[in-house]
Amino acid sequence: MEHTSGVEFLLWRARSRPVTAVGVGMFVLFLAGVAAQVGGVLFFPLTLLLMTVLLWDFWTPVRIRVDHQGVHVQRPGRSRFLPWSRIQRIEEDPDGILLATEKTRSLRGSLRAVYLELPESSIREQVLEYVRRYAAHA
Repeated sequence: MEHTSGVEFLLWRARSRPVTAVGVGMFVLFLAGVAAQVGGVLFFPLTLLLMTVLLWDFWTPVRIRVDHQGVHVQRPGRSRFLPWSRIQRIEEDPDGILLATEKTRSLRGSLRAVYLELPESSIREQVLEYVRRYAAHA
């Protein structure tokens, strides 16, 4: 099997979409303010913490590497590897590609799938070349 270096890129949604980041930040502060009014002062930091955790992939950089082994996704605090052999379904859309570990759509399958947002057409073509080559059975 040939070994190549692969395609590596960085997704940082908050940095690449500053207007959206400001809007999301204002919405989070609004929710925290409402929670503090309804439930007391303690709910403000709890809501901020919860929203930060839920939006972690939006606020932090995500490093993605696609190579002959599979897809490597590294986030601050955690990483994930999806080998080509586990990919059962591939769905493309204008913004990226979904690599699913189950043939049919389900909640469990959605939680195990990896969605690669592909911001640039050159990166998209390189990633799709790896998908076609190594996940041909999907």
